[in-house]
Amino acid sequence: MFELEEPPAAEPRLRDCSPEALRYLGLTADAEPPALSSLLAGIPAEDQALIADAVADCRPGLRRCEVEFRLAGKGGLRWVKCAAEPRRQADGGLLWQAVAVDITAQKLAEAQSERAERRLREITDNVPGVVFQLERDAQGSYRFTFASASLLAICGLNPQEVMRDGEAMFHAIHEDDRERVRAAVQRSALGLEAYEVEYRVRRPDGRLEWLRASAQPLRLGNGSTVWNGYISNVSRLKQVELRLEEAEHFVRDITDNIPGFVYQLRQNADTGERRLSFISAGVRSHGLSAEEAMAEQGRIYARLLP
Repeated sequence: MFELEEPPAAEPRLRDCSPEALRYLGLTADAEPPALSSLLAGIPAEDQALIADAVADCRPGLRRCEVEFRLAGKGGLRWVKCAAEPRRQADGGLLWQAVAVDITAQKLAEAQSERAERRLREITDNVPGVVFQLERDAQGSYRFTFASASLLAICGLNPQEVMRDGEAMFHAIHEDDRERVRAAVQRSALGLEAYEVEYRVRRPDGRLEWLRASAQPLRLGNGSTVWNGYISNVSRLKQVELRLEEAEHFVRDITDNIPGFVYQLRQNADTGERRLSFISAGVRSHGLSAEEAMAEQGRIYARLLP
């Protein structure tokens, strides 16, 4: 604890300084408080400017001033948080009554956390998909606590926007898929089982993209559920599947109208095992549907194929 006096027509000076503060600064307890210069000498110039700005901002309204700065003391350079209350004196000057607390451990922990988050961002921002963490509280409200930068490229949403508004991601889901996705996430929360779901999102430019999301849930002690998951863009895969489906329909349109039936049979060169990969609807003339023939291949071999 210390008191700083600002007389109307004189330089500021320390009026009182507690024994604890003196020991912290490595100063001796003399009859007179130490000179203000001895305190300022241990504060880096950029931090002195920060303190001056904070005091100047609080002085006119006599508001409480709080500032964090570095200070060289007996234990080396430390971080200090100082809170000071200004009081108007009878002569018009100010008396600041201040309490300073060492927050070095807190600052070191914050710096370590920032380094860890920076490393995480460096990794996840270069993954070709979205790494995310989704939390559902006990009341059923959702919020994203983490989303990698790839979210912007994949579906046009800013990660900061999604972390501010937990519903933003759900709103981007195509209206025909939205409830299905919510239901999959809810089932995962109830059964604590991983979910995987494919759905469409509408980008801000109106373009639709197919995404696949998978995540593993974890129940927290406060009743919340947290998912750590991954989202990938499967639009190209969906396009390939669509083309294959169209090609299959085209082939079936032709083969289903040929007298008799058309089939494709593959045989393993090593084992000699044979498997049907295609058979047309004409197999109905033998009392089997194409689906039954594919499902019961042993039966079709015995009855129809050499």
